[in-house]
Amino acid sequence: MASKASGQRAQEHARAALTLLRDRRVPADLALAQVAQGWTALQESIETPWKGLPEKAITAVAQLVDAPPNEVSIRDARQHARWLRRAIRQHRKDLGLRYRPRWPDLVALMVAAAAVATPYFVLVGGGGGPWLGRYYPEMEFRGDPRTRFDEAIDFEWVDGSPMVGFPQNDFTVRWDTCLELEESTTIHLEVGSDDGSRVFVDGERILNNWNDQAGNWVRGDVELAAGKHPIRVEYYEKGGSALVFFRVRRQDGPLPEDSLIAPEDPDHACD
Repeated sequence: MASKASGQRAQEHARAALTLLRDRRVPADLALAQVAQGWTALQESIETPWKGLPEKAITAVAQLVDAPPNEVSIRDARQHARWLRRAIRQHRKDLGLRYRPRWPDLVALMVAAAAVATPYFVLVGGGGGPWLGRYYPEMEFRGDPRTRFDEAIDFEWVDGSPMVGFPQNDFTVRWDTCLELEESTTIHLEVGSDDGSRVFVDGERILNNWNDQAGNWVRGDVELAAGKHPIRVEYYEKGGSALVFFRVRRQDGPLPEDSLIAPEDPDHACD
């Protein structure tokens, strides 16, 4: 019988590998080691977890599990991580996993970061939500962002700060998620903020609330086909009270549970 625990470990290793690969200072073989551990975890529950992958992938995975290479390119390591992620998704029901991914094994990431002497990004507290938020300490998405997963975009910081050691004013935030639809439908979007906010779906700006203001809501609908659609919400706080809220649902009711998927790569949320 498939084990949920082993599936979760595999999922965490896949996400750890993809996270490490965002920083080119991290050796590719370090990320590949995470992938190999992910396949090992999957094999605890599923005899041939790579079944269903392309023939090229099956051959490469078999070689990796049998004898990990001493040298590997970043491109090949990233492809291996994506194959592992694909296999996990194919078997998620057997493994008892929810489709919304969890944040990767922090211990593994801390060890990996220490191995290259510098952290690849700053992780701050946050839940295992579907929104990957990048919090920039300056306007126009400048400065080194702090990154966390948020359960929802529903914040009323007022005169406070989004997190300890972060500015109260003159900052920007960019949230990304992936919306998966089983059928074509009309999606209703709402965003409200003080100061500015805007919403993109499939790379197209759908809502524009990008103004200095004391609080304002904008709403709109968009027709979407079945499949995956990246959603991005951007926000800036210039001064005074800080708040931002975002809602997404079907025109005829709420979205099914786990329709929003946390991305591994915020710039390719549905890859």
